Amino acid sequence: MSDNRISIAYLYNKYYKNSILLKRFANVFSLDILVRASNLFLLPVYLKLMTQEEYGLFGYILALIGVFSQILNFGLYLAQVKLFHDYAGEERRSMIFSINVLLVSFLVFFVTPIYFFKLDRFIVVILFSHEINYFGYRNLVFLAILVSVYVLMIQSYLMTSEKIKKYQLYNFLKLVFVNSIVISALWARNSDSVLIRLKYGYLSELVLLTCFGVYYIKQMNTKFNFKYVKKAIKIATPTMLSALLGMVFNFSDKFILEKYGNFKDLAVYNLGILLATIITLVFSSFQSVFLPFFFKEKDITKNFNQTKSILIKMTGIFVLLGIFIVAGARLAFVFHIIQPKYFTVLFILPILILTQISQTMVLLLNNYIVYFEIVYVGTILVFVLSFLNIGLNLYFIPRYNIYGASFSALIISLISFVFYYYFIKWKCTSTAIKDII
Repeated sequence: MSDNRISIAYLYNKYYKNSILLKRFANVFSLDILVRASNLFLLPVYLKLMTQEEYGLFGYILALIGVFSQILNFGLYLAQVKLFHDYAGEERRSMIFSINVLLVSFLVFFVTPIYFFKLDRFIVVILFSHEINYFGYRNLVFLAILVSVYVLMIQSYLMTSEKIKKYQLYNFLKLVFVNSIVISALWARNSDSVLIRLKYGYLSELVLLTCFGVYYIKQMNTKFNFKYVKKAIKIATPTMLSALLGMVFNFSDKFILEKYGNFKDLAVYNLGILLATIITLVFSSFQSVFLPFFFKEKDITKNFNQTKSILIKMTGIFVLLGIFIVAGARLAFVFHIIQPKYFTVLFILPILILTQISQTMVLLLNNYIVYFEIVYVGTILVFVLSFLNIGLNLYFIPRYNIYGASFSALIISLISFVFYYYFIKWKCTSTAIKDII
C-alpha cells in the first residue's frame, strides 16, 4: 500500500504539479467547458421551448454565422496569436493596434456595401430552398457575425497573453448572463423562438463584448505600423482563403441536406453534431491552453514528439468519452429528457463522434501549418477536399438523408488526418535535418 502511495505521489509531481500546461488546462477546462457546452447542458430546455422546425432553422442560421464570422475575421486572429510572441512591450501593443485597424478597415470595406445594397439577398436565395423570414432576422444576423468576429479576437488575445483569470471571467459571465436572458425571453415568448435567440443572445453578448473590449483597447499602443500589417496579411491571407473554402467544406452537408430534406432533418442532424462536439469542446479547451506553449517551443523534434504523444492519448480518451456520450444520450431518451421525435439521432451519433475525433486530430496537426508559415498547404488541401466533399454529399444525402451526411463527413475527416499526419511528419523531419546541417 505504501509503495502505491509513493507511486501515485511520484506521478502527481511528475505529470501535474510540475507541468504548467496541465495545470493551466485544469484551471481553464472546468469553467471553459461549462461555457462551451452550455447549449448542451441547457439542451432539454431549448428543445422544449422551440419547435423541431425552429430548432433546425436556428441551427442552420447559427452555422452560417459561424462560417461567415470566420471568413470576415480574415484570419487576423491567427496573425495576432502568431505575432504576439515575436514582439514585446510597445512593439507588441502597436502590433495589436495595427492588426485591429486592418480588421476594421476590411469590415467597413466588405460589409458596408453588402448591408446597404442588400447584396446578401442573393446569398440567401442560394442558401435557403425553404421559405423563411430572413429579412426579419437580417439585422440580427449581421450583428451576430460582427460580434462573433470580435469575440474571436478578444478571446484569442486573452489566451495568448495568458490572462487566464480574465478569460475565465468572460466565460463565466457568458454562461450566466447570456443564457439566463435568452431562456427568460423564450419562456415569455411572443414571437418566433429563432428571432428571440438571435436577438437576446447576441445583444447580451454585445454588452459583454463591449466591457471586455475596453480592456482589450487599453492593451494597444495607438501607433499604426505597416511592418506589422504586412506580416499579418502574410499569415492571415491563406487562413482567410481556407475559411472561405471551409464554407464549402464544412457547410455543404447542411446546405445539401436543407435542399433534399427539411428543417426537421436538420434539427436531428444538428442535435447529433451538438452531442458529438463534446469531443471538440474538450479539445478546444486544451488547444486554447496548448497553443502559446506550442508556438514558444523552437525545437521542432521535441514539438512533434509531444504532438504524437498527445494524439495517442487523445484518441484513447476521446473514444472512451464517445462511449459515454452515446450511453448518456440513450438514457436521455429513456428518462424523456430529450423528446422521442429526435430518437433517430442515436443511429448517426457514433459516426459523428468518430468524425469529431478525427477532426480534433487534424486541428492539432494544423498548428504546424501556422508554425511553419505554410498556411497555403491547408488552403490547397481544403480546396481539393471541398470538391470531394460536395461530390460525396450529393451522392449520399439524396439517397440516405442524415445517414449519408454523417458518412460523408467521416470519410473526409479521415482523409484529412492521413494527409496532415504524413505531411507534417515529413516537414518536421526535413526541417530538423536542415537545422543540424
